Amino acid sequence: MSWDFETEPEFQKELDWIEKFVREEVEPLEFVLDCHPYDVRNPKRNALVRPLQAEVKKRKLWACHLGPELGGQGYGQVKLGLMNEILGRATYAPIVFGCQAPDSGYAEILANYGTPEQKKKYLQPLLDNEIVSAFSMTEPQGGADPDRDGCDGSRREGIQPHVDRAEGNSRREHSEEPRCWHA
Repeated sequence: MSWDFETEPEFQKELDWIEKFVREEVEPLEFVLDCHPYDVRNPKRNALVRPLQAEVKKRKLWACHLGPELGGQGYGQVKLGLMNEILGRATYAPIVFGCQAPDSGYAEILANYGTPEQKKKYLQPLLDNEIVSAFSMTEPQGGADPDRDGCDGSRREGIQPHVDRAEGNSRREHSEEPRCWHA
């Protein structure tokens, strides 16, 4: 018995389109945008990225790690790996295709285990790229020990949201609001 390592012809057509689209439409963003790809509040970024996201959605290649009920294709790891080989070449490509980390993982968790309220408040805005997620490690001194852990998530006049920790300072200047979450 032999194993065929060829990509399905139908999916190869999609990969060819992704390759060309990323090269011609997405990679040039790095030369005209001086903001972080996750900065969903930047009007210049949104003016250029949102139309590309719409084109990806029209092509049914948006958030392919998720099932069809959430607008994805439910692709398995092999197809996702082939896509990510291309997407990993351009800073803005994961955002344009709706599969950026850590948002993709959080979307999967919320889709499978979130309450209806959590899905409404976090999942849909995450899928619509209206918000982005963040995580913060508490290493090296405290680990994730809740008895030693503490944070103060606050807004300060003229300063973007931040989380001050005994172990260091975690910033996500493009996040909507500061949060501390620990599992």
